Amino acid sequence: MLTGMLTGIRGRFVRTYALLVLLAILLTAGGVLAMVRHYYLTSIENLLEVQAGFAARLYREYFAGEDPGRAGQELAEVFAQGTPARVQVLDRAGNLAGDSQDPALREPPGAAPEVAPALRGQAGAATGRWPATSERYLAVAAPLQRGGETQGVVRLASSLAAVDRVTLTLGLALGLLGLGAVGVTVLTAGALANTVVRPVTEVTLAAERMARGDLAVRVPVRQRDEVGRLAATLNRMAEELSRLDRLKNEFVASVSHELRTPLTSIKGFAVTLREGLPADARELREGLEVIDREADRLAGLVEELLDFSRLQAGRLTLRCAPVRVDDLVRETVRQMRPRAGRLGIGLTAVIAPGVPPVDGDRDRLKQVLVNLLDNALKFTPAGGRVEVGVAPVAHGVRVTVADTGPGIPPEELPRVKERFFRGRAAREGTGLGLALAEELVKSHGGTLEIASDGRSGTQAAFFLPGKR
Repeated sequence: MLTGMLTGIRGRFVRTYALLVLLAILLTAGGVLAMVRHYYLTSIENLLEVQAGFAARLYREYFAGEDPGRAGQELAEVFAQGTPARVQVLDRAGNLAGDSQDPALREPPGAAPEVAPALRGQAGAATGRWPATSERYLAVAAPLQRGGETQGVVRLASSLAAVDRVTLTLGLALGLLGLGAVGVTVLTAGALANTVVRPVTEVTLAAERMARGDLAVRVPVRQRDEVGRLAATLNRMAEELSRLDRLKNEFVASVSHELRTPLTSIKGFAVTLREGLPADARELREGLEVIDREADRLAGLVEELLDFSRLQAGRLTLRCAPVRVDDLVRETVRQMRPRAGRLGIGLTAVIAPGVPPVDGDRDRLKQVLVNLLDNALKFTPAGGRVEVGVAPVAHGVRVTVADTGPGIPPEELPRVKERFFRGRAAREGTGLGLALAEELVKSHGGTLEIASDGRSGTQAAFFLPGKR
């Protein structure tokens, strides 16, 4: 478990938080210990300075006739009354003349750093260690003066053992508190990391399953944060991939069917011709017409697939030049009117005056218009009408193909421009026509819209920006 907590994202969380808390505790503990120690040392030093000053004043007022060198021990005992500090008296040469503690513990203090300024008439303070016990102490020295001249030095020293014990105890307490805080931090950071790592792990495992082809997998969205949005996005991607995979399968089946029908017709008449010419010239002509028509149909299917593939790969180039859209509409309607007549459908063009030219590839724009007209004629029953309109609009030209067919069901309307989509009423085709038309219009900087109330016809319109 510990290894798992120290690896990956969870490990980075735990290590980072633990390190931050540890640094904060070290800085805080160091600051607290320094302040406590400084407080105690300052308090002891102030107390010793007051007591040393009192001893110096007592000497000046009552014992100025005594030589510290000869009466040092008596002076030390007098000065030691009322203070727990160790009191030493030095002569004017810095030699120890009296000590309030056991003589066996006496050490020559003349070399102590606080003695030198006292011999010059100024108080001094310093810390050190007793040589005999290695115990730390704080000492304050004050001059013993008579008539403005220094006769000796009184030195008060206080053990710092209690201060060291307090500091050590406080340090241990802060250390234990710090260890507890680090432990709590590790557990908290681990729990916090789990809220991130667990959903990330779920997302990773789901993505791996998707990569292996399992598009049915979904990630539970546990929270409304970045990871939650990632999980939701992955779920939407899986749904979209599932939909595209389903459309792909439908498309393959559809294309297979679309290809099989003309190939069967061509194959049948080819076999008939190979086995012998029909006796009836009319039958021969009909057979050749079927082969020609189905070959054209195959070529159209293949060309549509190739165009869409080029568009998706960005390899479809446009040969742009000024195009008169009104002339293009007249020409296309004229060419498709015979087919409309055979189907018993009226096909008309309504062209408004003042249609401006556009920059575009004339053949590709005609391909869009033919596609829209083909759909209109395909779904309009005999006796119906198809009308193509072209008119100038703000900043461009709008072309509309409206029919009187049954319309598009509302549930299918949002999807009619999706690649490979075929509605329930579609009897043939790849499902790429409108998707290809929209891509071609977009490549010209325009937009394609399909509108229908699901009951009385469909209106397909595309906008093209005017020539710049």
